[in-house]
Amino acid sequence: ALETAHQIDTVVLDKTGTITQGKPVVTDIICAAGKNADKTQLLQIAGSLEKGSEHPLAEAIVQAYRSEVQAPHGALPQVRDFHNEPGGGVSGHVEGHRVVVGNERFVQAHVDEDAAVSKRVHDAVEQMAEKARTPVVAAVDGVVIAVVAVADALKETSAQAIEALQMRGIDVVMLTGDHEATAQAIARELGITHAVAQVTPADKEAV
Repeated sequence: ALETAHQIDTVVLDKTGTITQGKPVVTDIICAAGKNADKTQLLQIAGSLEKGSEHPLAEAIVQAYRSEVQAPHGALPQVRDFHNEPGGGVSGHVEGHRVVVGNERFVQAHVDEDAAVSKRVHDAVEQMAEKARTPVVAAVDGVVIAVVAVADALKETSAQAIEALQMRGIDVVMLTGDHEATAQAIARELGITHAVAQVTPADKEAV
């Protein structure tokens, strides 16, 4: 390993938990209908589904419910027919409603939205991503109800470590399943010139 190490010209880093702290938190909730979202209902529905996922973004939504609204509203409802699609999102039935939560591409494939609503959702997703937030879309019974922004702070050591590698002539690549704009915003902040986004867990090894 040491004999080989001096020949390394590229280091590929996963984003979540490597470059970032891996402890995302919910920062914003935007109602897809252009009105104030019912935060309690949204977190209850999405949190019920996300508690079955091991993804850090899912944990952020569950924790948001537990810390902000659980006390007066009780534990999260049970989920039936839970399905997890790596790199996409989760789906299932919550109290008789079909719920889908995940990235924009995954959720839009499971809903029947008119062009105006789809554009509104897309615009909200893009706005969050450009601020280095990860957008999570939630839909109930085939209709997108909200976009949730989740932020994962950078590790204090990331910028220094990446700069040290680059000073040695090593190309640093950031690899993530996150939104393209989110990835580019973080890459700019860290001086990374090569970021590969929207990659599924199964495809990361190939990259």
